[in-house]
Amino acid sequence: MPRLLLLVLFSAAVAVVTVDAIMCYVCHSALDYRCGDPFSDPEDLLVTCPDEDGFCVKKNSTDGIQRSCTGSDGESTLEGCVPQGAGQVVFISTVCRSDGCNGSEI
Repeated sequence: MPRLLLLVLFSAAVAVVTVDAIMCYVCHSALDYRCGDPFSDPEDLLVTCPDEDGFCVKKNSTDGIQRSCTGSDGESTLEGCVPQGAGQVVFISTVCRSDGCNGSEI
């Protein structure tokens, strides 16, 4: 019985520690027309991000729409609008944390 209890506890600990990396769409509309909106969620643009604690990002700017992964620190992303100068918006970046969440819904 003690072995069974130990096995159950070990299995629960492994289940808690095991984290799957998030899958995000990665593309830029200037390079691939399918990346723009409306977005039809092409499977070949969905990739597994290298950082297990990362986030998906959708960035709208004057250069187009970019969908990508970011690290757990979120260093390269800002949520909301980023003003510059006299109220000009440089880009809008949305961060989310579920597989494929950086599709056109956000």
